[in-house]
Amino acid sequence: MADLNELAARSTGVWGWIGGGGLAAVFVTALRLRTYLSRDGVERRKDSAEKDLIDNLSEQLEKANERADRAEKRTDEAYKERNDTIREISAVQREMAALAERVRQQSETITAQNLELEQLRTEVRQLREKLNEAS
Repeated sequence: MADLNELAARSTGVWGWIGGGGLAAVFVTALRLRTYLSRDGVERRKDSAEKDLIDNLSEQLEKANERADRAEKRTDEAYKERNDTIREISAVQREMAALAERVRQQSETITAQNLELEQLRTEVRQLREKLNEAS
């Protein structure tokens, strides 16, 4: 205990004030270092979160671009199919127009042949009547 009393007696002098001041300086420095490291930790966590966010957004953008590319390919295929179908329909319409023209021509031919047939029947009747009169 004598040593403690002696230590206490010494701490009240100049060296006590210097030791206490040094201890206070160490304590304040420790607090500031803790605050600095805490801020640094926060900054690191913030930087890490920002990096994770950027990585996540980049990944989402890449997936969205892939979906857009697939959709564009499907759209291109649909337009190609539509254009092919339009060409096929146009070809069928041309064929139908050609067939309609053939039907019209054949109808005219049939009508002309029917008239000729009717004339021939009339002639045959007249000839039969003449034969019947002559017999």
